Amino acid sequence: MVKLALLTALWMALPAGAADLNPPQLDPKYGEGCWVRFFSEPGFEEPLGRLAGALYINSITGPGLIGQMDEEEFFRRARSAIVGPEARLTAYAERGFRKEAFTLEPGREVKDLRGLGFPKALASLKILCEYR
Repeated sequence: MVKLALLTALWMALPAGAADLNPPQLDPKYGEGCWVRFFSEPGFEEPLGRLAGALYINSITGPGLIGQMDEEEFFRRARSAIVGPEARLTAYAERGFRKEAFTLEPGREVKDLRGLGFPKALASLKILCEYR
């Protein structure tokens, strides 16, 4: 009970928005390479969070949560991305992984996702792992 109260007090002491930056469930362990890191500004500024693969998001406007944000808000805020060395991100124009829009290969860095139509032209995405 004391631990819960202490954790709650620490959580409440965080500045507004701090929980959005990198919730623990978004961070793969250091050294793992199957992830995509998103930033809320072009050019890899303002970390938004890392999503560990393998991950399937059937609808980016669905009712799911990513950290403290709903999926739609997370992807609306994403402006640039770095794909981990063992990950591949594939985005689709339709829900249910239909009509492939683009694929980002392992190690790819995209300074401005808007140039790829992200997220307006997308409906679903996959992050798959390619262990070497």
